[in-house]
Amino acid sequence: MGLSSLPELLQLEKSLEEAHGLVSSTEQTSLLLSHFELISSQVSSPSCEVSADEIEKLLQSDGDFNLAQCCNKCHQKLFYNDECASKGELQADLQPCCYESVERYKHAVSLDVSFWWFLLNSFPCCVMTLPNYTRLMLTHGIPPALRSRIWGLFTLAGNAQGTTDNYMENLYHSLNKDVSPDISIIVKDVNRTFPEISMFAEYSTKTKFENILNAYSIFDSEMGYCQGLQFIVAPLLFHFKDDLKTFNALVKIFELNKLRPIYDHEMSGLHLWFFQFDKIFETEVPELYAHFKELNIDIQMFLAQWFLSFFSITIPFSFLIRMFDVLLLEGVKSTLFRVGITVLSKNTDLLKTIQDSELIYQHLLSENCWGIFQQDVDLFIDSVMSLPVNHYSSEHLSTLEDVFSKKGIEDPILERVKMRLYG
Repeated sequence: MGLSSLPELLQLEKSLEEAHGLVSSTEQTSLLLSHFELISSQVSSPSCEVSADEIEKLLQSDGDFNLAQCCNKCHQKLFYNDECASKGELQADLQPCCYESVERYKHAVSLDVSFWWFLLNSFPCCVMTLPNYTRLMLTHGIPPALRSRIWGLFTLAGNAQGTTDNYMENLYHSLNKDVSPDISIIVKDVNRTFPEISMFAEYSTKTKFENILNAYSIFDSEMGYCQGLQFIVAPLLFHFKDDLKTFNALVKIFELNKLRPIYDHEMSGLHLWFFQFDKIFETEVPELYAHFKELNIDIQMFLAQWFLSFFSITIPFSFLIRMFDVLLLEGVKSTLFRVGITVLSKNTDLLKTIQDSELIYQHLLSENCWGIFQQDVDLFIDSVMSLPVNHYSSEHLSTLEDVFSKKGIEDPILERVKMRLYG
């Protein structure tokens, strides 16, 4: 295992590049490589290796990984259930054609183990060597059993073994010796964040959740606590389970993605995001854009809640987790913009039939806007990842930022957003 499969992974990388075409392949991986440069500039090699055997055991314990397979030809089930699949115990009375499928299945599992081993043990090298394959695996979703470790690498919150540095540990405990002036709002928000998920109803989780937000509001006392931060913390805490690691990840996500201007009291960055998204929307979904103009729809009315909550006010939790798989390695802004364009694009036919602006706002700020995906998280992620990335590149967004800076646009709606979030 380990690097023994690297030649085959390199061949698969080459095949993906050839399938996309060199120019298209370079464009499609540009977001990943651009954001990865920010991460890799601060990455040191993992201090402990994770063995391929350990990864294989983790994957075998993951119900999502060992789905009972069927023969490609006769469609007979190869394994009785997931447990049998993890042990390699085949069904009795298989047809001759089934054994060929068994070998393909074992080979696919072996390649997956090799890739995740390479990513965990040589994170920078893996992404630079296999950018197309890395992006493909992100599209398929990080295995839940490995997600905490891999998110730890993507956010610089820990090494492959999940450990954090002493400085951040001391800082976190020091910050929580004080109580944020926003603690009452924090407690209220924690109690109403994903209440349908049992983990967030547990007292121990709520305590960790409150400590993370309390520490961050003191860590950046000038900004303080802004409603919306709890939605960034929730998926991180759900997988890390550890409040220190989650706090560390939150700090790094803000730093790497320059999110502070989005959440501080001036919210100057949010206004820029509105402007950039509006221009992309006009180009990517022109028919719906024209319909919104006819109805005097102000996209800021729903974009503010979408962006500040990372869509968490309405998005199904399984969609949110898979979105984070992409967002943590390809960047927050480019991912949120692509999700927004995907939602608008997929809802275009329905929204064009609605002539009441209030009904459009209600639809886009409710769970109904995700109904088009029919609870299919793979369809959702495939739709996001298949968008051409040139409009979301740092170069294009920088060009739009220059235009925005020259315009100096006033923003009355932003004042209402500030009042709602900060009082």
